[in-house]
Amino acid sequence: MAEREGGLLRFDEFTLDLDKRILCRGAERVRLTAKPMDTLVHLVKNRGNTVEKEQLMEAVWRDTFVTEDNLVHAIREIRRALGDDKEKPRFVQTVPRQGYRFIGELEEIEPAAKGANTSADHVVQAQPEPAVGSAVLRKLPTRFAVALAIILPIGSALAWLFLARDRPGREHSPSASIGSPRLRYLTPGVRSAVKPAFSNDGKFMLYVSSESDASGVLDLYVQPVYEGNAIRITDRVHASGDMPVFTADGGHVVFSRFRSGPDNTLPDLWSVPVSGGPPRIFIAEASGAGFSRDGKWVAYTKYLAEGSALWLSPTSDLATHRILAAPGFTPRWSPDGKWVAYTTGDPNQNPGCIWIISPSTLERRQLTIRPEQTYGLDWTADSRSVIYAPKTAGSYHLPRIPIDGGDAQPLITSVGEYLSPSVSPDGTALIFCYVAPVRDLILAPASLTSGETTVTDGEHHSWPRFSPSGKRIASVIRRAGEKESVFVTDLTTGAQTRVSDRVAAYPVWLDEENAAYLSHDADTRITQVRVGNVTTGVNSVWTRFDSDASWLAFDATGTRAAVVATSDRGGESIVLHDKAMKPDRVLAYGGRYAYLRWHPDGRSLSWSGPGETADPASSGLWILEPDRGLSRRLFPDGYGPIWAEDGKTVYFGRIGEHSGLWRLRIGEEQPVRIRTWESVHHYDVADGRLVFARESGRGQIYSLALGEMLRTR
Repeated sequence: MAEREGGLLRFDEFTLDLDKRILCRGAERVRLTAKPMDTLVHLVKNRGNTVEKEQLMEAVWRDTFVTEDNLVHAIREIRRALGDDKEKPRFVQTVPRQGYRFIGELEEIEPAAKGANTSADHVVQAQPEPAVGSAVLRKLPTRFAVALAIILPIGSALAWLFLARDRPGREHSPSASIGSPRLRYLTPGVRSAVKPAFSNDGKFMLYVSSESDASGVLDLYVQPVYEGNAIRITDRVHASGDMPVFTADGGHVVFSRFRSGPDNTLPDLWSVPVSGGPPRIFIAEASGAGFSRDGKWVAYTKYLAEGSALWLSPTSDLATHRILAAPGFTPRWSPDGKWVAYTTGDPNQNPGCIWIISPSTLERRQLTIRPEQTYGLDWTADSRSVIYAPKTAGSYHLPRIPIDGGDAQPLITSVGEYLSPSVSPDGTALIFCYVAPVRDLILAPASLTSGETTVTDGEHHSWPRFSPSGKRIASVIRRAGEKESVFVTDLTTGAQTRVSDRVAAYPVWLDEENAAYLSHDADTRITQVRVGNVTTGVNSVWTRFDSDASWLAFDATGTRAAVVATSDRGGESIVLHDKAMKPDRVLAYGGRYAYLRWHPDGRSLSWSGPGETADPASSGLWILEPDRGLSRRLFPDGYGPIWAEDGKTVYFGRIGEHSGLWRLRIGEEQPVRIRTWESVHHYDVADGRLVFARESGRGQIYSLALGEMLRTR
C-alpha cells in the first residue's frame, strides 16, 4: 500500500484526521501529544508494513537527536490512548529487533460533496456513525499489504546486515540532512561506560567502566574511537574521581580517585600508560587534570586545608605552581592555548558557574550567571565556544556558549542525561556519556523495607505528591519531544491526566481537584504560580514572582505560598506571598534552600539545603515561624523534610553512608532510619505511605557529528 498523504481514516471505534492530526473515539477527542501523534500517523500511513525504528525516528524527530527510548515512550503513549495491549495488539504490533507495524483494519471516509466538512473537528460534533449520504465508506485493499508485511521485514533485515558491515557504530540519528546531528553508538556490548575523552590525535578515546554491578570497581579502558576493541589498562583501581584525560603526547592517562579510610573525601591524581600497567601518583591531593595541547602545562584542582583552588604547573616541574582561581574544577585548555575554561562548582557536589581565564594575563570572563552543577566541559575547535554539561531541572544537558558574549544554545534537546563532553581535535565530533533517564514511581509503606509496588513503567517522574485523599499522585513527567508537564496518576485505575497547560515544575495540591505548580518564562524571567483542575483541565494564574522560583509550598488554607527565589546573580531567598498581606516578604536569604514544606499547623515553614550541598551554613533541616521571624535547625544533616499529620514527627532523606529515609520525633535527639535507598531525591510521605521516584539507567558513549551543525548555528 502506498503511503497516504492525508484524509480521514477510521479503524475500529477510532477516527484519525491525517491532515489535522486529530484522533477521536466516537464523538470524543482523544488526547495524544505531538510526537506520539506523528508516530501514529506515520504507522497508519504505512499500514501493514513494518516500519523500522530508525525510519520512524527519522520521520518523527527529524531535527532532533533521539534514541530508541524516545520512540518506546511514544509507542507506549499510543497504546495507552488506543487501549491497546502489547502482548495481544489490535493496532500497533511490535516486530522484534526491527520496528513496529500498524495492523488495524482501515476505512477511508470520503466527502460526499466538494467542500464537505470531513475533518475530525466535524466528527467531534457529529454522531459516531455518519448519516447515509454524508460520507461513503470504502475499505482499503489489504492483500498486497499482507504480502509486503512478510517480504519487507526480510528485505529490511538483509539490507541492514549489508550496510552494517561498513558501519563502525550504529547510527541512531533521526536525520541525515545537512545541519542535523548524526550520532553513533560507540560502546556496544559494554555493560556501562562513562567519562569519555578524546586523545590529542583524535584516534582513540578512553572511558571508565565496571565489569559487573556486583564489584562496582571502576577501571579505565582505551579503544579506537570508531572501530576496534577496547583494552582495559588498569586493574581494579576504582577511578572514582573527576573526568580522566590523555596526556598531550597520548602516552598516558591521568585520572583521579578518592582515598580509602578516614581520608575518603580526598582525591589524588594518578597516571597509567595507555598500554596498561600499575598506576603511579601524578599529583597528590588533586583532581581534574587538563593538559595544554603542546604538553607544556597542566591545570588541576588542588585540595588545601582552606579550600580547593585551580593550580597551574609546568609538566616538566610539577613541584612548581601558581594559582589561577579559587575555587576551580575540571580545567580544559582552549585549542589555541590562550584560555583555560573551568567551573567554580565541584562536579560531584556543588553548583558553579563557567569561567575562562588567560594563564598569561590572568584576564577572566564569566560565561554563565546562574550556578549549575556541571559534569564536564570542553572547547570547540575554533576556541570560540565552550560545550558544557550543566544540570538543569534535574537533568544534565549539552549547551554551547560563546566566549565573546551570547546565550547558551542546546546541542541536543531530546530527553536524557548528557555528561562528560569531549570534542575531537579537528572539531568534527563530540563524544559524551548518554544515560536514558528513568524515574518510575514506587509505592511502599513508609516504615517497612518490603511491600513495594511499581506504579509506572519506564517513565520519568519528578516531585511526586500525594493528593489529600491519597488516591492520586501529582508529578512532573518528562516525555520525548515535550516540555515537562504536571500529570496526575490515579492509583486505583493507573490512568494519567495532564493538568498543566505549559512547562511546569514543583506541583502542590490545593485540594483533591486542583494542583498548583510553577511555570518559569526564561525570556521575561517571571515565574507564575498556576493552578490546574484535574477534571476540567482549566488552568489559571494564582500569583507570580519576578524571578526564577522553585520549591513551591502552600499552607493548608491555600492562601499562603512560599518559594525559593533566585536572583540574577545566583543568590537565593525564601519569599512568602500571602493573599491577605502585601507586599511579598523575604523570610530568609543568603543560604541555599530547597524542599520547602509547611508544618501542619500552618504557622511554621520548614526546608533543607539541597541534598548534595556541602555548605555547612545551609545543610540540615530547618524550621521558621514567618510571623515571628525565628528560625532554628532541627537536625544538622539531611534533606526533604516532610511532616506527619500530628506535627510531631518529621521524615527526611540522607545520602552517603546514611542513605535512606529517616524519621525524627520532635524532642528526641537521634533519628531512626526506616528505609534504605540510593540517591532518591523525589519522594512524598502521607498517612504511613511512601511514594518515591526510583532512578535507573546505565551510561553509554555516543559520538555526535559536530562540524556541520556548528556551522549552521
